[in-house]
Amino acid sequence: MKHILRFGTGFLAASLLVAPMTVYAANNNTQPTVAEAEASAVAYMNSTQANSLVNWTKIADFAAGHMVASPTWPAKDLSASASTGTLVKVILSMLATHRDPHQVHHVNLVHVLASRQILSGKNAGYFADDNKGTVTGSVTNQALAIIALEDAGNTEWNPKLAETWLLAQQNKDGGFGYATGVASDSNDTAYVIAALSSLGLTAKSPAIAKALQYERSLQQSNGGFLYQSSSQFTDADSDGTVMDALASVGIRPTAWTVNGHSPLDNLMSLYDVKSGGFRYMSSGEYSGVNGYSTRDAIFGLAASVTGESVFQRLRAPHLTSLNHYWHSIEVKGGAWINHHWIPFMQLRDVAAAGTYLNELNPYWQNVAKHGGLWETVDGHPVWEAWNYQLAKQALSATFGADAVYISHLS
Repeated sequence: MKHILRFGTGFLAASLLVAPMTVYAANNNTQPTVAEAEASAVAYMNSTQANSLVNWTKIADFAAGHMVASPTWPAKDLSASASTGTLVKVILSMLATHRDPHQVHHVNLVHVLASRQILSGKNAGYFADDNKGTVTGSVTNQALAIIALEDAGNTEWNPKLAETWLLAQQNKDGGFGYATGVASDSNDTAYVIAALSSLGLTAKSPAIAKALQYERSLQQSNGGFLYQSSSQFTDADSDGTVMDALASVGIRPTAWTVNGHSPLDNLMSLYDVKSGGFRYMSSGEYSGVNGYSTRDAIFGLAASVTGESVFQRLRAPHLTSLNHYWHSIEVKGGAWINHHWIPFMQLRDVAAAGTYLNELNPYWQNVAKHGGLWETVDGHPVWEAWNYQLAKQALSATFGADAVYISHLS
């Protein structure tokens, strides 16, 4: 089982450091902060979408820094016969809830997904839509499959071939549609940007640069984005997905402005105080609140706060094993320290920091090697010996406050 260490206060601390909570006017003249809107949107997802959007609700919880206490999935979604579209969402939602998609009822869902990649012929690189080898040319599923495999890690597949197939679907306008030969739209282009970013491409890479130009062409005077060039109104789905994609390539979502208005400004104008969710559009036939608009809004809000895409934050860093010493402690279930038995669950941070000591940043390497640090308490120097709290700070500072994954502990 993959053990995942998460630092509960890391998200809050990061949000306070990265972006001050700006006040926005909502649709009933109240003024929620970004954090308040995000929290109520998550509550909306959990109360109304937990069954209809099972996986996306879990990922939205993660995006906003919330935890799902006892996550469950439909049995049919956890089998090797699940569709590729389902597999990618299950894998990502498992990562979001501290579960290991490599070990699900003796099924390695990550391996199942990877095994669907077509390795030769005209569809080389594409992930078949099911275990029968069906090919529909879904650009969305291809992008999400790349993201899921990159985020989960620990399996064999051909990233370059997957990238080549995806790049071949780019339209002349620089954008991507939801399937082969389909007109470009802001949402699917955003997913592709995030996928290509996960493979190491940057905002300066030709394909991403063209995709960003396409997204920019859809931005309107209110700061929001159209779904397609023929659309009449901006919408929450487009705002949220584009903001997340911008963050994936290192562009702050609020950096793109038109007439002083950013995507965040427009997105917050679509917040619905009564339901806690987000409306798709500000008016007209599609002005109602729905799960997809709220999900994408949460992704956009989280990106504006953390400066990262939700898919980046789901990615497992390279902490994959323990050294011999700490592995032996894990096998024993703990260790005697100062005449007290300490269960291994309380030593995981120390074990991880000890195993990856040489990869900690220089400051924390020095603290660990010296066995602690001096702190000033009430004006007096006090020695704090190396412990799980310091180890947790060291891991957080080095590998990121959101998540540090440790797999293959036994």
